[in-house]
Amino acid sequence: MSSLFAITTATNTVLLDNNQQGQTSFIVSNTTAQTIHSRVHIVAQPEACISWLTLQGEAERDISASGSQQYTIHIAVPTNSPAGDYTFRLNAADQANPDDNFSEGPTVKFTVTVPDPVKKAFPWWIVAVAVAALVVITGISFSIYKITYKAPTPPPTPVLPTPTSTPTPFVATVGNWQGQFAYSGGGSFRGVLSLNSQPNSAVEGSLTELDYNSVVSVSGSEGPLNHFNIIKQNRLQALINAYGKGSGTFLSFTDPKALQGNQVLLNCTYDAVIFPDGSLHGIWYTRGATQPSGTFLLIKA
Repeated sequence: MSSLFAITTATNTVLLDNNQQGQTSFIVSNTTAQTIHSRVHIVAQPEACISWLTLQGEAERDISASGSQQYTIHIAVPTNSPAGDYTFRLNAADQANPDDNFSEGPTVKFTVTVPDPVKKAFPWWIVAVAVAALVVITGISFSIYKITYKAPTPPPTPVLPTPTSTPTPFVATVGNWQGQFAYSGGGSFRGVLSLNSQPNSAVEGSLTELDYNSVVSVSGSEGPLNHFNIIKQNRLQALINAYGKGSGTFLSFTDPKALQGNQVLLNCTYDAVIFPDGSLHGIWYTRGATQPSGTFLLIKA
């Protein structure tokens, strides 16, 4: 077996939501100096759960020399499936010689849980009858009291202003990420993103593009979906449709200035979903573009 591909994954454990669904992605990189017509397929353990896993997009793709492709796998567990741990991986093969030229991806685990049994409803009618009886008794007692005694008029109760809660400040993203930036037309480059937090959910830092030996400054902000303007919300909604909401926090930044080298386009926009493990799944646009110029997957160091 010749290892023509390097296969990485965003996470080795996928957490399912309340509907027993989830998703993750793999990056398949061509380690050779020529374009390969590849095909990927999913291997599940046990094999019975293979029908729960769906590859989004084409299985057969051309991967350029030293380039890469991103593959997203959606998990949908049927109702009443047995509880337990399940695993799967993504394998890639050269269609010219699939029996000899293939690579196996890392194993990813997800856990199926059994929902709690539905508890028998409490007989609230008993409470209703008791409350009704108490109301009748109280009404009779109060009527007798009103006949025998007239209470003095109490002083007016002052109206106090409602206290205003202090919003909890958002904790900005801080750290370093490393991974692949892919072009929509094929090809990719490696990058390292470094971010520091600023006031009002702002972030700034640098993007080092290793294959171009260039560094650019970056600045932007992070927060929930309604933190961004309508244009960015529409772009982020496309990310949610592709990768899910992740942690429910999103990141958007641009590269306004070159710090080293001049091989990187400036004023590009990078939008990403932040996942609970810290990974960034995103789409990037060149200046003025209305369609994505590529995708990226960055793993937090």
